[in-house]
Amino acid sequence: MTCYLTIEVFYFSIPEYLLMIAKNISQDATSTEWNSFWQIWVEEFSREIESWDTILIDIRTTEELEIYGTISENQSHIIFGTETFAEQILELDRNKKYLLYCWHWHRSAVTREFMQEQWFTWVKDLAWGIDRWNKIM
Repeated sequence: MTCYLTIEVFYFSIPEYLLMIAKNISQDATSTEWNSFWQIWVEEFSREIESWDTILIDIRTTEELEIYGTISENQSHIIFGTETFAEQILELDRNKKYLLYCWHWHRSAVTREFMQEQWFTWVKDLAWGIDRWNKIM
């Protein structure tokens, strides 16, 4: 007996793929539903930073980093949207805990979704970004 499996394959470059995710998140952002499992508030984010096994990743631009400062001295900086962005993300250990943040949340949400689709086991992002962090902390 012979079985046949048909698989549809779509080929996208990484920037096109990230753009598709971003469009979906923009549509979701207009919803009043809150995704509390993946996006965490400032208070929980600050507790998670203190965890020894959590890796903090800032994905803002260099200019934003200079203007708004950092949350922690112990963080990685991967600039969203560069040619090497996806490569840098994919080089990370998929079994570690990651906290992401950007200026207002959108880029960290796109990055989180990308990482989840690449089978990273624990990724969360700071709700409303470092802008919110600076207002509360």
